[in-house]
Amino acid sequence: MNFDIVYESCPWCRRAALFNDQGKLVSLHHDYEGDVFKEGAVIVGRVRRVVEGIGAAFVDIGDVMEGFLPLKKVPKKMGALVEGQDIVVRITREKVDDKGATLSANVLHDMPDHYGDNKVPYVLEEPPVALSRALMSAGVSPVRVWVNDARFRVEALKFVPETKIFQMDQHEDVDLLDKVDDSIDSLSGERFHLVGGGMLTIERTKALTSIDVDTGTMTMSSKDDLAFQVNMIAAEEIVRLCRLLNIGGSVIVDFVSMRQKARREQVVSYVKDLFMNTDTFQVEVLKMSRFGLLEFNREKTGKILLNQLETPKAVASEILLNLWRFKPGAHMHRVKCSTEVADLLRARLTPSMAIAHLGRPVEIISDMGLTPRVYDISTTDAY
Repeated sequence: MNFDIVYESCPWCRRAALFNDQGKLVSLHHDYEGDVFKEGAVIVGRVRRVVEGIGAAFVDIGDVMEGFLPLKKVPKKMGALVEGQDIVVRITREKVDDKGATLSANVLHDMPDHYGDNKVPYVLEEPPVALSRALMSAGVSPVRVWVNDARFRVEALKFVPETKIFQMDQHEDVDLLDKVDDSIDSLSGERFHLVGGGMLTIERTKALTSIDVDTGTMTMSSKDDLAFQVNMIAAEEIVRLCRLLNIGGSVIVDFVSMRQKARREQVVSYVKDLFMNTDTFQVEVLKMSRFGLLEFNREKTGKILLNQLETPKAVASEILLNLWRFKPGAHMHRVKCSTEVADLLRARLTPSMAIAHLGRPVEIISDMGLTPRVYDISTTDAY
């Protein structure tokens, strides 16, 4: 399988969207300004508490919440941890909701002999950047990287050879960036259309994720053939969305009922193969019931993508990337957005910074009636 990465970069943020050879979005990665507490970051932290009862220590890593360090993830040569001890840890799972980041002390880095001007806690090694994470998602498959700005081409050269980097205006799809936007916008609802007319409905709770498969407008002469065909198409989309949306934990899928046991087993086998060949996380797939219910458990790591995309920081970054797409000229942009997003934009787009980076002024209008995800960008020649 071949992959394409659409890599957008601007002075404030970066975004890498990975598409498969069918043109479907399979993973999305962001870098936000000042956001260093991601999976893979190595930090010199300080032990705040050791709780033997739960077999863990809580470590100050400089984030709002303390990190959670299982004692079994501490090398024996380090001995017993004590309160106030400095320790080098790696983030293995980002903080989620009210739970701090999960840590491991099994790292290749030794404790620095001297800290210089750094005060504990501090970041020893930043996490992999968005482009690097997208390349890891592609595995060993061939990848082409499409960049939106020649000024940031050098960033891509750190990870891929020159022959695999292209300008977006060289792409056969002139609406490539619109395709990225549409793919991201399509993730905001609960319903996802399948090829041929079927439908998936995904509902998430703290306990589990439920997915309902529906034939929708698909028709065939045989109901059994229709059910099997829809379920096979749905299997591909379910695996893609679990990976893309970062859905973890217990997942219950209500497939269209199939009378033949052999076909139920074929769908289950297909789901297993898809996860094995495309997903780097651990997945345990159980048997399908005679009524079409299938449960699988996928390793949890990090935040669900939709929750990330709805944060003011993510929306502000999306707006900045959109503004960066416009060429400098004698026009002005007006951005109407929620108060939280407007505050973030004003901090990054002062009048002088807008002229310096974008070549034009930007007026930011806050609207208390808008949710963070809703915004509007308009253009005027009045300046």
